[in-house]
Amino acid sequence: MALACRAYFPGWRSFTGMLGRTCPTCNMHQRSRQRLQQANLKTMREFRPMAVIHADLVSPLPEGKSSRNQWGFQYILSIIDSVTRYLWLLPICHKTAEYVATTQFDEVISRVSVLSAILTSGWRIYG
Repeated sequence: MALACRAYFPGWRSFTGMLGRTCPTCNMHQRSRQRLQQANLKTMREFRPMAVIHADLVSPLPEGKSSRNQWGFQYILSIIDSVTRYLWLLPICHKTAEYVATTQFDEVISRVSVLSAILTSGWRIYG
C-alpha cells in the first residue's frame, strides 16, 4: 500500500502477481492451494432416540480413578445419541477393541436398546 502511494506504472498489479507466481523462493515457502477432499453429507435414515450413536475415544490422559475408587483409567469413551444429544462419558483402562466394545455394551447398549448404527470419527477404536 505504501509503495502504491509513491510509485505506479501501467500493468503494475499484473506484474507483481506474475513476480509472485514465478519467484522460486516465494513458491518454495507458499502453502498448497489444494482444497481438502471431504465426503458428501448423507441424510439420516432413521430418526428415533437411541437408534444412531456417535462414539469417540479421548486418549491418553493422566492416570486417574473412577467413581468406584479404582485406579488406572487413562482413556474416556464418549458416546452421544444423535437425536436426543444424551452424552455418556465412560472411563476405560485399555484401548483394546474387546475392552471398548465390552464397556460400550455393558454401559450403554444393554441399558437402552439395540442400535441401528454406531458412527465413529474414523479412528480405529474397535481394533
